[in-house]
Amino acid sequence: MQFVVYGAGAVGSVLGGMLSLHRHDVLLIGRPPLVHVVGSGGLRLKSATGEYLAHPRATASLDRSDVSPDTQVLLGVKSYDVAAAVATLAESIPSDTPVICLQNGVGNEEIAAQHFSRVYGAVVRMTCSMVQPGHASFRALGRIVFGLHPKGSAAAVAELVAAFRAAGFDAAPSKAIGDDKWLKMAVNAQSIFHALIDVRDQDENEFFDLKVAILEETKRVFKAAKIKARSANGKDPSIDEMIAEIKRPRARRNEHGVKVHNSVWQDFYLKRPHIEAEYIHGPVIALGREHAVATPYHATALAIATRCHAAQSAPESLRLAEVLAEVAQSGHSG
Repeated sequence: MQFVVYGAGAVGSVLGGMLSLHRHDVLLIGRPPLVHVVGSGGLRLKSATGEYLAHPRATASLDRSDVSPDTQVLLGVKSYDVAAAVATLAESIPSDTPVICLQNGVGNEEIAAQHFSRVYGAVVRMTCSMVQPGHASFRALGRIVFGLHPKGSAAAVAELVAAFRAAGFDAAPSKAIGDDKWLKMAVNAQSIFHALIDVRDQDENEFFDLKVAILEETKRVFKAAKIKARSANGKDPSIDEMIAEIKRPRARRNEHGVKVHNSVWQDFYLKRPHIEAEYIHGPVIALGREHAVATPYHATALAIATRCHAAQSAPESLRLAEVLAEVAQSGHSG
């Protein structure tokens, strides 16, 4: 099986690199600095237990000659680039080429389906970092759920699951991938707080209370909108289970091993021109408005993300007290 990783960022590079190490034909499509590093010395993957050196092919653009009948496209671009990416892809590859959307958020599969007849969703449950081109890091190979868009079963899903399991991932199929995507959105709702609040404040009880509050708010919105945010086979925690885990007494963090930051943190660190906050918090805010459910926590997360991005703020540049005050103000104004 051949894999084309279109948009080889941190997640795409880790997935593509591990598939390459397990003797799949992998082609990374990425920015010129990544292409140069991978082409000259390989792709370096660092985990908490060891380091890998993979040698996938890499190029800055995709040509029809790069695609074979067994090609699977792992679409790794950010949500804000999906529309442009699939339009460009449609000019280079057949419309029946399988396209697997790796993005956080919902709605990207619908966009891809405007150009391709075989669209799949994937939920990637592992944090990957790449702040230096060609050098990606992760703590451990995580869980990936694949499903046919919009729902149902397909032989291609079983093939994807088998390939990723063989490469060391905890891969699973889903017959309702949209449910898994909504559940992942609840996980991602906390990302802004981890990315922008000073790490010194992230051991405080009030920080954990903040995480619980945005999850409880998300749950209220989902209930009102009759959205089923759930795991394909129960292995991923429900929103209630996430809340219970956050409330559990814990020791203070002891940093050791490989350091990994979420994608929002990387957006601010690398000063990327766009961020995905609108695609995470925007749908929940819109649903809350539609169903008369207040969303001060999501509104605050989106507001501070937008403001800090415009100001080119560094990660972890806000104090917890500032954020809590803004949440309180949002609640009063709402």
